[in-house]
Parts: sequence; structure tokens; C-alpha cells
Amino acid sequence: MKFKSPAVVQFINDFGLLGEQELVCFGATVHFLTNSKKIELNSEVHIIHILSQQLDVVYLLHPQVTAQRIPSAFTSNDHLQYNKDEMLYLRGFSYIHGRYILSLHPENRQCSEDTLQKIFSDWNQVPGSN
Repeated sequence: MKFKSPAVVQFINDFGLLGEQELVCFGATVHFLTNSKKIELNSEVHIIHILSQQLDVVYLLHPQVTAQRIPSAFTSNDHLQYNKDEMLYLRGFSYIHGRYILSLHPENRQCSEDTLQKIFSDWNQVPGSN
């Protein structure tokens, strides 16, 4: 995949996250900070590039993300930033939480086998993907 955002490209390259078949899927510690909350959880993260829109998309895959009402997807339009060898992060606003900072700290370089199978299964169901 050809990623567009300089922050995403540097993050993937520095942490060696580009896997087989150019898939970026890895485990990370997610920090979600607001004025009144600090939530930390482990989640698998999937990053894709949508060629037609020249857009990088970051998905947080753990069910607890939506249960905590944390946004589960971000795009390179969300002004993703990268602290070298530390984290990918963004500052955002949610109607539920107000202003927040969300950061991703990689813990490993690959998602679980179950997650990978699900991703590949979903790809094979997209028309024209074969």
C-alpha cells in the first residue's frame, strides 16, 4: 500500500509495521485523554490507504473502544501526528467527551491470526479485489 500522510509513513517505517501482502495490522496500547478521563486499553490497529481519495485510515479494532465511546476510526484528514519512535497521535473533539488526545503506542508488529483471517476474508468479498 502507498500511504500518503507523512506521519503515517514515518510511523509505519520506524516501527516496521508493514506486514505480509503490504498489510498494516498490529497490537498497540491506546491512550485516550480528556479533561476528566484517562482511558488506556490494548487494541489491534488496522491502517489502510484509500487510493481513490488519497486518504489513510486508522481503525481501532477492540470492542471496548466503541463500548467506551472512543472514536474507532481516524483519517489522515484528522491531522495525525507522529512522535518519533514513540507514538502516532491526534487531538480531536467528540460530542460525548469534548476535546481529547488519542495516542497509539505499538506493542507488536502483527494482529492475531483470527483478525488477519477476518481482514483477508473481508478483502476477498470486495468486488474486483481478486
